Amino acid sequence: MKSLVLLNPWVLLLLAVVLPMGFLLRRQARLQEDARRLLNAETDLSPKAYTLRCWKLLAALVFIVVGLSRPAHSPTPRAISQGGRDIIFALDVSRSMLAEDAKPSRLEKAKADIKNCIAHNPGVRVGLVVFAGSANVKVPLTLDHEFFRLAVEDVGPTTVAQGSTILQAAFEKIADRLMDEERLGYQDLILLSDGEDLGSNEEQVVSSLEGSSLRLMVLGYGDATIGARIPLGAEE
Repeated sequence: MKSLVLLNPWVLLLLAVVLPMGFLLRRQARLQEDARRLLNAETDLSPKAYTLRCWKLLAALVFIVVGLSRPAHSPTPRAISQGGRDIIFALDVSRSMLAEDAKPSRLEKAKADIKNCIAHNPGVRVGLVVFAGSANVKVPLTLDHEFFRLAVEDVGPTTVAQGSTILQAAFEKIADRLMDEERLGYQDLILLSDGEDLGSNEEQVVSSLEGSSLRLMVLGYGDATIGARIPLGAEE
């Protein structure tokens, strides 16, 4: 036969105040009755009706205390796994991403795509790595999507050291800072870039991701047919 248990048994200590409360209510009823007789006043409640109301109040308090003690019928603990995935965005912020063959620019289009992605995935952790000639973890994995959106808005070509697009730097940062062994198979990497890798060691890139069960998706920006000029900075 399955047993009945209390998950918060210490709450039953509150029952100790019920008996004194009953005594006080009974004493108040006697005082009111004595005062009524002395003043020869009438009352809407008879002594019996008042006593019955007091008992109902005490019974309600007892039921509340028992409910707070959380009675359970043979509860069985079960492990609950957290749903959702981790999404890591690797965003190319090299100067070529300022070209306007994607409107309003390659970089702004990539930012809009990132924000649109997290808007449709409210329950996932998100992280952001920006790269060009080097890489930087702009946002570690977090559930704070509002902070993440502000960080995405803030990135640009001056966020990291400029140079050729080097994917290896981004992948090494991700492998070192954002990959979680306890989340193997539940992490996605979305790469957003406009150009081919110009300075990485392909074998080292593969080894940095090997065994991570990281699902890689790549989004390319720019018009391969028409293209566009790359804007220069004001100092140039």
